[in-house]
Amino acid sequence: MKRERLGVVSKSTFDVPDEIASTLADDEARDLAETIEVYRRAGQMRKQVATLTFPETVREVLEYVENGASESEKKVVITSLLEAMRVIRKLEREEHGSLMA
Repeated sequence: MKRERLGVVSKSTFDVPDEIASTLADDEARDLAETIEVYRRAGQMRKQVATLTFPETVREVLEYVENGASESEKKVVITSLLEAMRVIRKLEREEHGSLMA
């Protein structure tokens, strides 16, 4: 089977341009929709895995910081942690008042 490039599908939205969608047969459109759904789920699953492994990642990073990180690496970690706390506090204030102030 020869494969043809159909066009560009946005990686952020997975929207298929109308000029491409209008040329697809029903089975091709169905296959494309199923493929796009797989990629959408994969992106969400990557975020879920990152979230669920976050505590372990933090422990590993802190161990590295304690046992050999350079000063510039320590600054990157500290900056990231401070930014994360800023965002969390902002979300908490917006959702529940000032619980973490």
